[in-house]
Parts: sequence; C-alpha cells; structure tokens
Amino acid sequence: MGQFRENKKAEIGMIVICFIILLPLFIISIYNRPSIDDYDYAVLTHRIVTEGGNFFDVIDGAVRTSKGFYNTWQGLYTSAFLLALQPGIWGAEYYTLTTIIVLATAYICIFASFYIFNKHLLGYSKVFVATASMVVLTLLVLRLPSAREGLFWFNGAMNYMPFTFLNLLNLALIYENYHTESKKRRIALIIGTTVLSFIISGGNHVTAFADILFLLCANVFLLYKKRKCAIAPLISAIIGFIIVYIAPGTAERQSAFEQQTVLNTIIQTIKHVKNVFGEWISFTWILSMLIITPIALELIKKNKEKLPKRFPLIQILCAVMVICGMFCVPYLPMGFFGAERVTNVIWITFMFLSGYIYILILGYFYQKGYLCLDNMKETKYTSWKKLLLITTCLVMIVICESNGTVSSSWQAKRELAEGTAQQYCKEVDARIEKYEDPNLEYVQVAPYTKTSDLLFMFDMTIDPDVWPNTSIGQYYGKRIHLVY
Repeated sequence: MGQFRENKKAEIGMIVICFIILLPLFIISIYNRPSIDDYDYAVLTHRIVTEGGNFFDVIDGAVRTSKGFYNTWQGLYTSAFLLALQPGIWGAEYYTLTTIIVLATAYICIFASFYIFNKHLLGYSKVFVATASMVVLTLLVLRLPSAREGLFWFNGAMNYMPFTFLNLLNLALIYENYHTESKKRRIALIIGTTVLSFIISGGNHVTAFADILFLLCANVFLLYKKRKCAIAPLISAIIGFIIVYIAPGTAERQSAFEQQTVLNTIIQTIKHVKNVFGEWISFTWILSMLIITPIALELIKKNKEKLPKRFPLIQILCAVMVICGMFCVPYLPMGFFGAERVTNVIWITFMFLSGYIYILILGYFYQKGYLCLDNMKETKYTSWKKLLLITTCLVMIVICESNGTVSSSWQAKRELAEGTAQQYCKEVDARIEKYEDPNLEYVQVAPYTKTSDLLFMFDMTIDPDVWPNTSIGQYYGKRIHLVY
C-alpha cells in the first residue's frame, strides 16, 4: 500500500464505466422541456430573447428578475438570477441542456475540491482526481432522492444542487488556506471564500445555513489549532443569509405558512432525522462506503500523523448537527421539511459527511492497531482489482431497489424502453407549437396521454386565470388553459 502505483488505464476505464452508467440520464434529457416555475422566472428574459436582445440585455433582464422576486416572492438573490437564465428561453429544445449544466457544475466543484485535498493528503495525478470525482458524482446521481427535481427540472435543480457542491468547494478552499504559507495567496483565498460564501447564501436557505455551520466548525478548528481564523467568509455568509431573511418577498412567501416554535421544530426535526437516517443507511449506502474504502485506506496510510487519536465522537455530533440544522430551516417557518429538491441537498450533504466520518473511524481503528495496513502491498494487478470492486458495487447500486425505489439511471432506461419520455416530449412540443403560433391569442390544450416520472412535474388547470396557467400565458403572451 505504501508503494501505490497508479494505473491510468484502469482510471480512464473507470471514467468510461461511470459515463456508461449515467448514459440513460443524458439520453432521456433530450426529451426534457420547461415546466411550471421555469416560466415564472424567465418571463422577462424570454421576452428579451424573442425581441432580439443581446447577451448583456439578457443578463440585465436576469438582474431585474432577481430584484423583482426579492420584493415579491423570495429573497434568494443568486438563484433567482440563475433561474431567469433557464436554457428554454433560447428555444424549448435547449432546455435539454439542464441535466448537462447541473452535472457539469457538480463535477467541476467536486474535481476542484478533490484536487485540493489530493494535493495535501495523497499527491496523486490529475487523472486520479478526475476518476475519483466521476465515481463520487455517479454515486450521488444514482441514488438522488428525486432525480426529477435534482437533474431535470431546471428551477428545482439550479435553485439547490449547485450550492451544496459549492459548500464542498468552499470548505476545500478554507483547507487550502490553512496549508498556504504565502501571504498573498492567503489573502486571495480569503477574498475568494468571502465572495463565494455570499453567493451561496443567496442560493437557498438550507444550503446557506449549512455553509454557515460548516464555516463555524472550520473556525473552531482553526482556533483550536492556533491558526488565523476564516472570520470574513463566516461574516459574509451570515450577512447574505440576513439579506435573504429580511427580504419583503421572503416575508410575503412565509405569510402563507404557520410559523412553528423553536422547541417544536427541534423535537420534530429529531424525530424526522431519526427516520431518514433509518432510510438512508441502507444496503446501497454500505456499497457506497465500500467503494471509497480503497482510497480511504490509502489516505489513512499516507497521513498517519494527522489521524485522530480519539474516537471521532465530536465530528459525528457536528455532522448530525449540520443535518438537523438543514432540516430545521424549512420546518421552522413553514411547518414541513420541504420538497424533494430540499431533501436532495440534505442527502448529498449526508453522503459527504458519511464518507468523512467513515474515513475518520477507519483512521481511529488504524491508530489503535485494530486495522493493520502495514503488510498490505500493491501489485500490478491491484488497480484492476479496485476497478472490479468499484464497478461491481456501482452496478449493484444501479439495479438494486432501496426503500422501494430504483436508481435514477435504471428508471431512465425503463422510461426510454417504454417510450414514455418520447411520447411526453412529443405532446409538450405540440403544445409549444400552439403557444408560439402568432395567429392564436387564446390557446386550449388537452391533457397529456403519457407523463414521464423523471421529466413531468404537474399540469395546468382548466382556469386560465390561475397559476400555473398565468405563468405560461405571460411567458408566451397568450391566454392558456386545459380542456378535458
């Protein structure tokens, strides 16, 4: 194990295998089209595009959209800007880019974070980092609680998914700052994390609060190590969170819900976390931990002096605190734990924290002599054995049911084979053709005969004067409703 020899052929092979596993998701995304809130946020930017506006005009429209929603519906200044730029404004067929945008953003953040950790903890090549990032992304995508709201619905995905991966990147940059000796580089990193923290706070309440908790833990650690604390990013994150919280739009939206007491929120959250942990710590979770075991052992062997001498109870409690905190954020003002898109980012955070705690526990066992790695040796076949192990686990995660659900890739494969996604897209395009017909001012459409579980949210109503009919109507400049 100490003489680790990288096998780039095996690593590249692993990337190819991951891509093949995810391929059904990319294929089904071809049939993806805008729906419900996608129209709300993009009314202005779509109008600018159809009137021939240039790139800067569209950006200005996105800024104005963000300001408008800040005062009328929600204070999320970052995500409202992003949601106004949904790809469908350039043509409904471009909405298929949603999945690519979400996965590319996630991969870039994971790669950049792992690159930093690898530099200080392992020292392997960029190919290794690319492979590890691809494997982790595949793991997260396959068992995402709601692929529909996390990969295919732009409004649900971009409002949440990028920010949970930016949290990881933010921590990685803090870690880089911890190891940097150059004063100029430290200043640059502090400025970068301060700006990034402010951006994250404008994304959504759940990941914004998690970022604050992570930064708080990081500062406690730095204080314990007698190093300069990263106070500026923490202050920036808190300021951003306050800006969102005091927004007129936030008050308007929360007025529709019954505010919960802090005590009741804590009690209900503890009960809920107990239940979701029972669901999430499953056979597929064990397979996920098994996949990261080879690298965990390498990391432990190379960083023996950095491993905890005590059982990581404090780290476990902090991890549970973060998950509970994330669930508290929607429950306190609304009385429920949020939609599936909220569960998505909490689950991703849970998986990252699970991996972190798992490595710490293995490190503790190694320190205590319960885990012997000294006699383990690398051979020229070791990399291929690891490839076989990871591939076997990934395939099992793809095909196995967990809590009554299948993997997102398997679900996409099934819908494509049944023709559900293709038929759904055909019917959506038929509606859009009517919406874009300049000779029609009043559009009546029939219900869908088939709907995709991955691509379809919910349909319009028979009343043209209620949402979501009004949103689609404003987007296309028509009066639109459903006729049975």
